[in-house]
Amino acid sequence: MRIARPVMRANLAVCLVLLGCGRGAETEPETGPETTGPATETVTETVTETEQGLAPFDGKSLAGWEGDTRFWSVEDGELVGRSSAEEPLERSTYLVWTGAELRDFELTLSYRLVRGNSGVQFRSRVVGQHSVAGYQADLADEQGLSGSLYEQFGRGSLAARGERTQVAATGKDTRARFAEEAELARAVRVGEWNELRIRAVGERCELWINGVRTCELLDQSPKLASRSGCLALQLHSGPPMEVRFRDLRLVHLGGEHDARERFDPCWIWSHARPGADEEAWFQRRLELAEAPRKATLYAVADDGFEAYFNGVLVAAGEGTERTQQVDVSARVRPGTNVLALWARNIDGPGALLASLRLEGDGWQRLIATDPSWRAARREPRDWLSSADDPAWQVPHSFGPIGTEPWPQPSNQVKHARLTALEGEQVTVPEGFVAELVYSVPRARQGSWVALTFDPAGRAYAADQHGFLYRVELSSGGLVERVERVPVELGEAQGLCWAFDALYVVVNRSQRFESGLYRVTDSDADDRLDRVELLRPLQGSDEHGPHAVVASYPDEALYVIGGYEVAPPAEALAAWGASFLPVGRLPLASQRVELTEFELAQQGATGWVARTDRDGKEWELVAVGLRNAYDLAFDRLGQLYAFDSDMEWDLGLPWYVPTRIVQVVERGDYGFRLGSARWPTWLPDSIPAVVDVGRSSPTGMLSGMDLAFPDPYRGAIFCGDWLKGRILAFFPASNGEGSPRVEEFASGKPLPVTDLAQGPNGMLYFTTGGRHAQSGLYRIRSLGKPGAAKRASLVPLSSGYDELREASLATLRRGLGGGGILAAARAAPEGRPT
Repeated sequence: MRIARPVMRANLAVCLVLLGCGRGAETEPETGPETTGPATETVTETVTETEQGLAPFDGKSLAGWEGDTRFWSVEDGELVGRSSAEEPLERSTYLVWTGAELRDFELTLSYRLVRGNSGVQFRSRVVGQHSVAGYQADLADEQGLSGSLYEQFGRGSLAARGERTQVAATGKDTRARFAEEAELARAVRVGEWNELRIRAVGERCELWINGVRTCELLDQSPKLASRSGCLALQLHSGPPMEVRFRDLRLVHLGGEHDARERFDPCWIWSHARPGADEEAWFQRRLELAEAPRKATLYAVADDGFEAYFNGVLVAAGEGTERTQQVDVSARVRPGTNVLALWARNIDGPGALLASLRLEGDGWQRLIATDPSWRAARREPRDWLSSADDPAWQVPHSFGPIGTEPWPQPSNQVKHARLTALEGEQVTVPEGFVAELVYSVPRARQGSWVALTFDPAGRAYAADQHGFLYRVELSSGGLVERVERVPVELGEAQGLCWAFDALYVVVNRSQRFESGLYRVTDSDADDRLDRVELLRPLQGSDEHGPHAVVASYPDEALYVIGGYEVAPPAEALAAWGASFLPVGRLPLASQRVELTEFELAQQGATGWVARTDRDGKEWELVAVGLRNAYDLAFDRLGQLYAFDSDMEWDLGLPWYVPTRIVQVVERGDYGFRLGSARWPTWLPDSIPAVVDVGRSSPTGMLSGMDLAFPDPYRGAIFCGDWLKGRILAFFPASNGEGSPRVEEFASGKPLPVTDLAQGPNGMLYFTTGGRHAQSGLYRIRSLGKPGAAKRASLVPLSSGYDELREASLATLRRGLGGGGILAAARAAPEGRPT
């Protein structure tokens, strides 16, 4: 039976292209390392001659078979594959017959699927410990797949049940049905003993179940068709299952050995059971008579890697979603070359997959991770160049592309940056200077998206898909130390140091539940060590929970969430206002199926909420945002958000660009899904202060405490991830006639993620996000700081409580700004009916 994530034909082609691999390529002789894995299977003379042919199974033992004896055994004269709840199977495992190679042959056997699914591999090849790739007679009675032909770790389904498939030399297949599915289904006795017959002669492979032919394949592919290989039995991963085999009979019909070279990049590690927070080192030496014209390296790892060619860092990556591709032609030389990789596993499964494609004049060579590499569990001496340390051992191979649980590496990143953009390449106004403080090693510390400082001037940063880090700076602003915060918490998109604690908003990626957390130092050793979940939040992804900011006058925390995270239930229940769509099209045609509170409960509108320092009492401040990432107060205590657009709506009548809005109590900013979005001219919808246009809003920071000259002390700085810039927003409270926005800093690439005030009143910011290369920067003024113009901060207020008790006649009189309009609408909606 196929694995849980089948490698279908198109996907396999993508994977092979991504990793630069193929089959049957012209190669030149290679001098391999001293330690190698098994190149071929040892032939053991254990078969018994009968009039009907050979008996691969002696009916008594596993003699002549190789497999994991935790799952394979002999009972009552039958080969038994079994997994259980006590002994679960994480990835499919195979019992390989070592008696002889299958070329042209006919095999008959009886099988019984007690539960689950299985398969019989033929003309296959061993690609890892207890892992096999190649043709498979599929056995899955309950799923209706028994009697179909599949290529494990290859092209996927080659011939469905009842199909005759011809794969031409071009790779194109032609399929025609010769029998109806219902007829073939009746031939299979589900849960009982069935007879399987496999016949393979030259290009043709045929399958029968209980004497009924189920499928036929004519495989004429010059590169992918197999003419010889091993016999193996499969036990599929997944829930507990059991399969039994007996009466195996094999008749050899001649044929030739398939000598074509196969290239199967395999997922490898230093040993079979990777642990949490574990590192591994890998090395592959190669001898070249001449330097290639082109050399391309492909690599991906679970959870991160760094690749070095002849001692030089050439690639780095994190996560299995993206394959890194890099041209290493300039690093390859005639003679001895060393490809060395470091990898880390944060938790769960860990593995590395890599290949090197060399192209010369009239020759090509492909090298891929497999048991011929070296691997070590500790850092070997001179590991970038030397192979003398006894720590080097043969790696464990889990299997090729498609091996569970790793997804197919379908995305490709070409020539990704290995260091952050230099500060000199960041454009800032005259009188300012930008400096790169720290270039984050992506494979080791991830991609940073949130930033804050504690009173001691130490920075705290968050990897979008990893953990929290503390950065210690010298008096001159140089990085002295970067260390992981020793708590099991991360994946944060909001950080705020307030009330003697680090507040963290987690936006779940893989490990940690979304919510507002508080992290403190419980034993006064200057190390954060205690984690409290103050409030779980239902929702995640890039439109989930984001920033948290503190307001000291009312000792409150403000939390902002995108439209895919629901606000706290009690805050929503007390809101009382309507979430009905009021779009430009008739209600029946508006693209919203949810109504009223369901829109907010299921995360269909962004929101701002207020809570106390312990996260106990929650109030909903505003709704109707799309996906604002951060908040900032101006010098008058007015709160602002930088809200994103709905890019799907670009060019449509109801499209609203990214914009800066003033967050008012009880404000509704009109975002609804699709055409149900409120028109901006709707009186109940709070208008923007400034429309920014196409951008990707990220962090915000008030300039009122920065050591900047005027007018920048009165500005709010806003990150734009899309265009690589920081905007300076000047609200009317800055003393200017009307609000305006100007570009303050820019670079390429400069994917700004968050901003924070650091030591000596400097503006610090991070770049990164979506696995991009991260950097920690600072911008300082070369001139004299301006005079502070901070006014007395007061909590947000719109008069809602007073208006709620007023009569409707009063509400119709004297309506002024957006806050009063919002209160006027919300007051009657919040009154008991």
